[in-house]
Amino acid sequence: MKYFLKLWGSCAYVTRKGFTHAWVNFGSFKKAELRIRDSTITAPGIRELSSFVKCLPTHYDKLKLLQRKVKPMDVNIECHFGRTTVNLPEDANAKRIIAEFTNLLSKIEPLLELAEIIIEQVQRRPLKTDTSVRFIGCGEIDGMSIEQWLAVRKEAGTKIDPNTAEVYCTFRQTLDPYGVYGELPEICQQVGRDCFARSPGSDVWVWFGDLPDATERAICKRHSK
Repeated sequence: MKYFLKLWGSCAYVTRKGFTHAWVNFGSFKKAELRIRDSTITAPGIRELSSFVKCLPTHYDKLKLLQRKVKPMDVNIECHFGRTTVNLPEDANAKRIIAEFTNLLSKIEPLLELAEIIIEQVQRRPLKTDTSVRFIGCGEIDGMSIEQWLAVRKEAGTKIDPNTAEVYCTFRQTLDPYGVYGELPEICQQVGRDCFARSPGSDVWVWFGDLPDATERAICKRHSK
C-alpha cells in the first residue's frame, strides 16, 4: 500500500489512488488535516496533529458522549479539543474511527514530516542570493541581505491599515512570492495567485503571508464585498 507526497505551493498532499488522506498548509493558514472518508481531524500543525491522533483513545468517552447528544437532523458531529477539531458523520462508530486514524497516521507520518522539512527549508533559507533582484514596486535590494530585506516587508505589514490598504494581485512562484531566491528546484516551482498590500504612498508591497492575520482577514473581507 503506497502513499504519495505531492507538493503544490505552500501545500502538501498525501494521496493514494487519487484520494487525499492528509492535507497540510504551511502558508498563512498553517494547519494540518487528516481525513478518512467523511471524518477529519484538523490541527494547527504536523506536531499537534500527530500528538493528538496518538492520544485519540483517551478522547473516546467524549466522542461517544457527543454521539449520544447529536440531534436527528445533524449531519456531522464537531468536537473541539483545544485548537484541534474532530469532525465525524453522525452515524460514525467512534472506536472504529479512532483505530483507522491511528493506523493511517502510522503509515503516512514520515511523509508529512518530509513535507514539513522541504517546505520550511525553501521558505526560510535563500537558495541563491542575488542583490540585483527586482520586484514590482519594491525596487532594488540596496545593500541589504535577503533576510533584512524580507524583515523590512514584515515590519511594514504591521503598519498597514486594512481600511485604506492598496492591493495588488498577480501570479508568482508560490514558494518565492517576492522573487528573491533565484531559481527554485523543479519540485518547488509552482505558480499560483498571490496578493500584496501596501499603505497609500508607500513603495513597499507586502505579501499577504507576511501580514498580521487580523490585517489579512480585514483586507480580504473588505474586498469580498
